Amino acid sequence: MTLTPIFVDFSRQEPFPLTKTRFGFFNSAYVPYDRWLAHAGLLEAVQPASMRYEIGWGMGAEPTELGGNPAYPQEYDAPQIRGSAEEPELSLDKLKGFVSSLNRQKTAPFLINCYNPRILQRPGDSYTGIPKNLDAWRRVNRRFAEQLRKDGERVPYYEIWNEPDLDVFFSGGMEEFFSVYAAGAAGVRDADPEAKIGGPALSVTESWAGPFLDYVSKHNIPLDFLSFHMFAAEDQEQWIQKYREELVRRPEFNDREMVLSEYNPLSFQANGREFNGGGLIEQYGFAQEVLHNLRFFLEQPDIAMVNWAQFNDPSVFGATADRCGVVSVDGDKKPSYYAFQIYADMPVDRVPLRSDDPRIEGMASCSGTKAAAVIWNRSNTAQNVEIFLSGVPFPAKSVQVWRIDREHGNFLSPDSAGFTPRLEELSADGRWKGNLPGRGVVYLVLEHSGETAKKKIAGLGHLVKTMHYYENRLEKTYAVLEPDTWTARLYAEKDTSRAVTAAVVKNFPSRLTARFSCPECDGDFGGCLSLRIDYLMETEWVRSAVFHTGNLASSKAFPWGTKSEADCKIKVKPGEISIPVKEYAPEGWEKGEAIISFELSGAPAGTLAQIVLLPEA
Repeated sequence: MTLTPIFVDFSRQEPFPLTKTRFGFFNSAYVPYDRWLAHAGLLEAVQPASMRYEIGWGMGAEPTELGGNPAYPQEYDAPQIRGSAEEPELSLDKLKGFVSSLNRQKTAPFLINCYNPRILQRPGDSYTGIPKNLDAWRRVNRRFAEQLRKDGERVPYYEIWNEPDLDVFFSGGMEEFFSVYAAGAAGVRDADPEAKIGGPALSVTESWAGPFLDYVSKHNIPLDFLSFHMFAAEDQEQWIQKYREELVRRPEFNDREMVLSEYNPLSFQANGREFNGGGLIEQYGFAQEVLHNLRFFLEQPDIAMVNWAQFNDPSVFGATADRCGVVSVDGDKKPSYYAFQIYADMPVDRVPLRSDDPRIEGMASCSGTKAAAVIWNRSNTAQNVEIFLSGVPFPAKSVQVWRIDREHGNFLSPDSAGFTPRLEELSADGRWKGNLPGRGVVYLVLEHSGETAKKKIAGLGHLVKTMHYYENRLEKTYAVLEPDTWTARLYAEKDTSRAVTAAVVKNFPSRLTARFSCPECDGDFGGCLSLRIDYLMETEWVRSAVFHTGNLASSKAFPWGTKSEADCKIKVKPGEISIPVKEYAPEGWEKGEAIISFELSGAPAGTLAQIVLLPEA
């Protein structure tokens, strides 16, 4: 029997961590409220970073048809926007219930303020029409965001409209949409200065992106992220590159994120069947397609969020109805759900996994108490594999083996064994042998007995939002912050690279501990790893302090806070140090409002670094 060798080294880190802040889901306006509540608990195992939701203003809740199939749109409490253009009234009970269910599970609500409410429709118009009064449209968006904020329902992301480049969603042209976006974004910003606002959520017309950015820049319109969609792209990187290059040409947007707010590697248009019931999207072989694409997006570091289409199956029924949810109408988990569950379960820090057979791909990661590796078969032919698991940081004699294939986790087979682990023995030198079926997935987990793999850290104040700065989007350089553990991971692709990320916080402590990890960032001639604090007084950023290893570059402009060199520069050695936050604060800084920035610069190509913040003991 021929064995295909696969090598995993848990003792070494490699770039592109399995961050838990990058992947979310999308739900269309065709998921009934009661079904959402019944299945919302299934979010727990997949831990999405966000849930993008098509609110569906103006769509109503009357049965209609979609693609020749009976369809049931669900504008919650329709009409959600009532009253008059001059005095809009809101009916938000169900929408607030939806948002609250997400916040309880630590999934960020991502609301699409779409479409045209009935009170702003012209005679004979529909929800796709241009709002008849843009001042009233701004008022609607302001009151909507204002009411949610007043009721304590946090909404970190707002998107203005959905796919305006398709006439099934917007009957106007490009320039008319720009005016709609401007008024909607201004309304949200009036009510919620902390939320991220973005658009234009383009479907297929990437040529709108450049003019949209120029319009936003010229008129100083709120825009925190540029969003677009992608389904069944022949060359995904090329499609992303079109949007990336529009931002590269406009350096004033270096601090704006890219969000792929609707994505699926398949299409409801391609071949007509792969999106339908029993089609590829529901088959066990689709799980490996999910994992293949999650790995691809990890290596696109300037895409801050990818929202998978979608979480729940839509309430559209018939022979050609979309069945793109990872959860079925009846609440059953599909193989694609299990792929996301695997990703959510894996530790963040990525380690090398090498397969010399291009048909077999994988990812591996490790914490001090958990080591995990997932492999998948891109071919239709079963492979016998031997996985060499080296560098495990704790004793391990057995391994949990999870499978997705024809016999395991197969939604379409009533005889499937389900998605449950089997405990198997490792060889004395840490090898596992087994069969990897065609289009199948094998997930291996080793855990340190009696210990918890993931520890959340509390006591560092209230996180308002994270921010990114992309000095060169064409590089694979990155800086990402995991708020659950207050760990910033940074990587420099080149020796000229600069990686920066930040968190806006309130009630930040007066003292904390910071752990700097970067062997290449010690001394006067190595790279510089830094932690910077910009202090807010009322509405002004008045002072900053930076704690840094290595040689701090003084010529670099800073993208936020005081936007200048730090007032106080404190050189430290790599390791664990105490940060006297309040000692460097301006007099009267009592609310603990600050921007905490993490930066790696001037380091040798390939440098990996971390900063972990901890409460002061």
